[in-house]
Amino acid sequence: FLIWNLYSSATLMKVMTMKSAAGLTAKQKLEPLNNLIDVYRLATLMKSIIIKIRHRRLNSLCLILYIVIALSISSCINQTDVDKAKELNKTITDTLPTEELYDFSVSYSENGIIKFVISGPVAFNKPDKKILEFSEGFEAIFYDINMQEKSFLKADYGINYENEKIMKAHTNVILTNYVTKETLNTEELIWDQNKSVIYTEKFVKITTETDVIYGENGFESDETFEKWTIKKPSGDFLIKEE
Repeated sequence: FLIWNLYSSATLMKVMTMKSAAGLTAKQKLEPLNNLIDVYRLATLMKSIIIKIRHRRLNSLCLILYIVIALSISSCINQTDVDKAKELNKTITDTLPTEELYDFSVSYSENGIIKFVISGPVAFNKPDKKILEFSEGFEAIFYDINMQEKSFLKADYGINYENEKIMKAHTNVILTNYVTKETLNTEELIWDQNKSVIYTEKFVKITTETDVIYGENGFESDETFEKWTIKKPSGDFLIKEE
Protein backbone atom coordinates (compact mmCIF):
# COMPACT_ATOMS: atom_id res chain seq x y z
CA PHE A 1 0.00 0.00 0.00
CA LEU A 2 2.86 2.38 0.85
CA ILE A 3 4.58 1.68 -2.48
CA TRP A 4 1.33 2.33 -4.35
CA ASN A 5 0.78 5.68 -2.58
CA LEU A 6 4.37 6.78 -3.20
CA TYR A 7 3.95 5.82 -6.86
CA SER A 8 0.77 7.90 -7.06
CA SER A 9 2.60 10.84 -5.46
CA ALA A 10 5.41 10.57 -8.02
CA THR A 11 2.88 10.46 -10.84
CA LEU A 12 1.16 13.58 -9.50
CA MET A 13 4.47 15.43 -9.27
CA LYS A 14 5.23 14.49 -12.88
CA VAL A 15 1.89 15.85 -14.06
CA MET A 16 2.48 19.13 -12.19
CA THR A 17 5.97 19.46 -13.68
CA MET A 18 4.57 18.97 -17.19
CA LYS A 19 1.97 21.64 -16.52
CA SER A 20 4.62 24.11 -15.41
CA ALA A 21 6.91 23.43 -18.40
CA ALA A 22 4.18 23.47 -21.05
CA GLY A 23 4.23 27.27 -21.33
CA LEU A 24 1.19 29.42 -21.98
CA THR A 25 -2.05 27.64 -22.87
CA ALA A 26 -5.67 28.57 -23.39
CA LYS A 27 -6.30 27.89 -19.70
CA GLN A 28 -3.44 30.09 -18.54
CA LYS A 29 -5.60 32.11 -16.19
CA LEU A 30 -6.60 28.97 -14.30
CA GLU A 31 -3.04 27.68 -13.87
CA PRO A 32 -2.52 29.15 -10.32
CA LEU A 33 -5.79 27.57 -9.19
CA ASN A 34 -4.93 24.21 -10.75
CA ASN A 35 -1.55 24.22 -9.06
CA LEU A 36 -3.12 24.95 -5.70
CA ILE A 37 -5.58 22.08 -6.20
CA ASP A 38 -2.67 19.76 -6.97
CA VAL A 39 -0.90 20.95 -3.83
CA TYR A 40 -3.95 20.24 -1.73
CA ARG A 41 -4.43 16.78 -3.20
CA LEU A 42 -0.82 15.82 -2.66
CA ALA A 43 -0.80 17.19 0.89
CA THR A 44 -3.90 15.15 1.72
CA LEU A 45 -2.36 12.05 0.20
CA MET A 46 0.91 12.33 2.12
CA LYS A 47 -0.95 13.05 5.34
CA SER A 48 -2.91 9.79 4.98
CA ILE A 49 0.35 7.92 4.38
CA ILE A 50 1.89 9.22 7.59
CA ILE A 51 -1.21 8.41 9.63
CA LYS A 52 -1.43 4.83 8.34
CA ILE A 53 2.23 4.03 8.94
CA ARG A 54 2.70 3.30 12.62
CA HIS A 55 6.37 2.39 12.77
CA ARG A 56 8.37 5.35 14.12
CA ARG A 57 11.31 5.08 11.73
CA LEU A 58 9.10 4.78 8.67
CA ASN A 59 6.88 7.59 9.98
CA SER A 60 9.90 9.91 10.30
CA LEU A 61 11.04 8.94 6.81
CA CYS A 62 7.63 9.77 5.38
CA LEU A 63 7.59 13.10 7.20
CA ILE A 64 10.93 14.03 5.62
CA LEU A 65 9.63 12.91 2.22
CA TYR A 66 6.49 14.97 2.74
CA ILE A 67 8.53 18.13 3.44
CA VAL A 68 10.76 17.57 0.40
CA ILE A 69 7.77 17.07 -1.90
CA ALA A 70 5.98 20.10 -0.47
CA LEU A 71 9.04 22.27 -1.14
CA SER A 72 9.24 20.87 -4.66
CA ILE A 73 5.60 21.73 -5.29
CA SER A 74 6.11 25.34 -4.25
CA SER A 75 8.70 25.71 -7.00
CA CYS A 76 6.16 24.48 -9.58
CA ILE A 77 4.11 27.67 -9.16
CA ASN A 78 6.03 29.97 -11.48
CA GLN A 79 6.65 33.67 -10.87
CA THR A 80 4.42 34.63 -13.78
CA ASP A 81 1.36 33.23 -11.99
CA VAL A 82 2.30 35.09 -8.81
CA ASP A 83 2.72 38.39 -10.69
CA LYS A 84 -0.63 37.92 -12.40
CA ALA A 85 -2.35 37.34 -9.08
CA LYS A 86 -0.80 40.51 -7.65
CA GLU A 87 -1.82 42.53 -10.70
CA LEU A 88 -5.39 41.23 -10.50
CA ASN A 89 -5.60 42.18 -6.82
CA LYS A 90 -4.29 45.69 -7.57
CA THR A 91 -6.80 46.11 -10.40
CA ILE A 92 -9.71 45.13 -8.15
CA THR A 93 -8.52 47.49 -5.39
CA ASP A 94 -8.07 50.43 -7.77
CA THR A 95 -11.58 50.05 -9.19
CA LEU A 96 -13.47 50.12 -5.89
CA PRO A 97 -16.29 52.69 -6.18
CA THR A 98 -16.26 55.94 -4.23
CA GLU A 99 -18.98 56.07 -1.57
CA GLU A 100 -21.00 59.26 -1.17
CA LEU A 101 -22.35 60.13 2.28
CA TYR A 102 -24.96 62.83 2.74
CA ASP A 103 -25.78 64.62 5.99
CA PHE A 104 -23.20 62.37 7.57
CA SER A 105 -21.95 62.00 11.12
CA VAL A 106 -18.86 59.85 11.77
CA SER A 107 -17.49 58.98 15.21
CA TYR A 108 -13.83 58.18 15.85
CA SER A 109 -13.01 56.14 18.93
CA GLU A 110 -9.87 55.00 20.71
CA ASN A 111 -9.94 52.14 23.23
CA GLY A 112 -13.72 52.28 23.21
CA ILE A 113 -13.82 56.02 24.04
CA ILE A 114 -15.13 58.52 21.48
CA LYS A 115 -12.45 61.10 20.70
CA PHE A 116 -14.33 63.24 18.19
CA VAL A 117 -17.35 63.30 15.89
CA ILE A 118 -17.27 64.77 12.39
CA SER A 119 -20.43 65.86 10.57
CA GLY A 120 -21.26 67.72 7.39
CA PRO A 121 -23.46 67.93 4.29
CA VAL A 122 -21.51 65.51 2.10
CA ALA A 123 -18.43 63.29 2.24
CA PHE A 124 -16.67 61.05 -0.25
CA ASN A 125 -15.24 57.82 1.07
CA LYS A 126 -12.49 56.29 -1.10
CA PRO A 127 -11.91 52.74 0.22
CA ASP A 128 -9.02 52.01 -2.15
CA LYS A 129 -6.99 54.90 -0.74
CA LYS A 130 -8.45 54.96 2.79
CA ILE A 131 -9.44 58.61 2.37
CA LEU A 132 -12.50 60.47 3.60
CA GLU A 133 -13.00 63.82 1.86
CA PHE A 134 -15.29 66.62 3.04
CA SER A 135 -15.66 68.69 -0.12
CA GLU A 136 -18.43 70.96 1.17
CA GLY A 137 -17.05 71.58 4.62
CA PHE A 138 -17.34 69.88 7.98
CA GLU A 139 -17.66 70.41 11.72
CA ALA A 140 -15.88 68.36 14.39
CA ILE A 141 -16.53 68.19 18.11
CA PHE A 142 -13.76 66.83 20.34
CA TYR A 143 -14.47 65.18 23.69
CA ASP A 144 -12.50 64.55 26.87
CA ILE A 145 -12.45 61.20 28.69
CA ASN A 146 -15.69 62.17 30.48
CA MET A 147 -17.44 62.75 27.13
CA GLN A 148 -17.59 66.50 27.76
CA GLU A 149 -17.17 68.76 24.74
CA LYS A 150 -13.61 70.03 24.81
CA SER A 151 -13.10 71.85 21.51
CA PHE A 152 -14.74 72.60 18.19
CA LEU A 153 -13.31 72.68 14.65
CA LYS A 154 -14.90 73.75 11.39
CA ALA A 155 -13.67 74.48 7.85
CA ASP A 156 -14.94 74.81 4.27
CA TYR A 157 -12.96 71.76 3.19
CA GLY A 158 -11.31 68.80 4.88
CA ILE A 159 -9.68 65.48 4.15
CA ASN A 160 -8.78 62.59 6.45
CA TYR A 161 -6.03 60.10 5.58
CA GLU A 162 -6.91 57.00 7.58
CA ASN A 163 -3.66 55.06 7.04
CA GLU A 164 -1.40 58.01 7.79
CA LYS A 165 -3.67 59.25 10.61
CA ILE A 166 -3.44 62.79 9.30
CA MET A 167 -6.34 65.18 8.89
CA LYS A 168 -6.19 68.48 6.98
CA ALA A 169 -8.62 71.39 7.14
CA HIS A 170 -8.61 74.19 4.55
CA THR A 171 -10.28 77.58 4.02
CA ASN A 172 -11.95 79.54 6.83
CA VAL A 173 -10.62 77.23 9.50
CA ILE A 174 -11.85 77.95 13.02
CA LEU A 175 -10.69 76.03 16.10
CA THR A 176 -12.17 76.87 19.51
CA ASN A 177 -11.13 75.52 22.89
CA TYR A 178 -14.11 75.60 25.26
CA VAL A 179 -11.92 75.19 28.35
CA THR A 180 -9.42 77.99 27.74
CA LYS A 181 -11.91 80.07 25.73
CA GLU A 182 -9.40 80.61 22.95
CA THR A 183 -10.10 80.66 19.21
CA LEU A 184 -7.78 80.07 16.27
CA ASN A 185 -8.44 81.42 12.77
CA THR A 186 -6.35 80.34 9.78
CA GLU A 187 -6.60 79.06 6.20
CA GLU A 188 -5.00 75.68 6.80
CA LEU A 189 -4.65 73.34 9.77
CA ILE A 190 -3.02 69.92 9.92
CA TRP A 191 -3.66 67.39 12.66
CA ASP A 192 -1.02 64.68 13.00
CA GLN A 193 -2.59 62.02 15.23
CA ASN A 194 0.65 60.00 15.34
CA LYS A 195 2.49 62.88 17.00
CA SER A 196 -0.59 64.27 18.79
CA VAL A 197 0.04 67.76 17.40
CA ILE A 198 -1.80 70.31 15.27
CA TYR A 199 0.12 72.84 13.21
CA THR A 200 0.18 75.13 10.20
CA GLU A 201 2.67 77.22 8.26
CA LYS A 202 -0.03 79.68 7.24
CA PHE A 203 -0.91 83.00 8.87
CA VAL A 204 -2.85 82.53 12.12
CA LYS A 205 -4.90 84.64 14.49
CA ILE A 206 -5.51 83.55 18.07
CA THR A 207 -8.08 85.33 20.19
CA THR A 208 -7.98 84.85 23.94
CA GLU A 209 -10.08 86.44 26.68
CA THR A 210 -7.63 89.35 26.89
CA ASP A 211 -5.50 89.35 23.73
CA VAL A 212 -5.44 89.04 19.97
CA ILE A 213 -2.20 87.51 18.69
CA TYR A 214 -1.06 87.05 15.09
CA GLY A 215 1.48 84.62 13.73
CA GLU A 216 2.95 85.29 10.30
CA ASN A 217 4.60 81.87 9.97
CA GLY A 218 1.97 79.72 11.58
CA PHE A 219 1.84 77.94 14.91
CA GLU A 220 2.10 74.54 16.60
CA SER A 221 0.08 73.08 19.45
CA ASP A 222 -0.81 69.89 21.24
CA GLU A 223 -3.97 68.31 19.86
CA THR A 224 -6.07 69.72 22.69
CA PHE A 225 -5.17 73.30 21.69
CA GLU A 226 -4.14 74.12 25.24
CA LYS A 227 -0.36 74.46 24.93
CA TRP A 228 0.59 76.30 21.78
CA THR A 229 3.44 78.27 20.23
CA ILE A 230 3.10 81.01 17.60
CA LYS A 231 5.83 81.51 15.03
CA LYS A 232 6.85 85.16 14.58
CA PRO A 233 4.05 86.61 16.74
CA SER A 234 2.71 90.14 16.60
CA GLY A 235 -0.25 92.09 18.03
CA ASP A 236 -1.33 93.57 21.32
CA PHE A 237 -1.08 91.21 24.27
CA LEU A 238 -0.27 91.32 27.95
CA ILE A 239 3.07 90.11 29.28
CA LYS A 240 2.94 88.79 32.83
CA GLU A 241 5.69 90.08 35.08
CA GLU A 242 7.27 87.68 37.56
